[in-house]
Amino acid sequence: MYDKFSHVNNKFNQPLKEWLEVRIILLSKWLTGKLSKLYIFLIPVLYALTVLSIHVYFENKTFIEVLKTEESIIGLIVGASIGLFISYYAARKIRKYQLHNL
Repeated sequence: MYDKFSHVNNKFNQPLKEWLEVRIILLSKWLTGKLSKLYIFLIPVLYALTVLSIHVYFENKTFIEVLKTEESIIGLIVGASIGLFISYYAARKIRKYQLHNL
């Protein structure tokens, strides 16, 4: 027998058109909602932590020893500024592409 509430409990038993509409609405809210600019704040933090951890790992020294050498500081500053520019550019291009496809 058909239960009129069976479609509520089984979210995987939806027609393709309804499933796509739900996904498009979800992506639209994610790209244009109140948290749409969150990547602007997350990129520098994640990038800095990643670059510092990789640099310390390959120097085979402690974090304090790496920050004491002048070469490391200059390399980190130059690399971080170039890397941040590239990461912002890539994030903006990907976001624009996703908005265009929606």
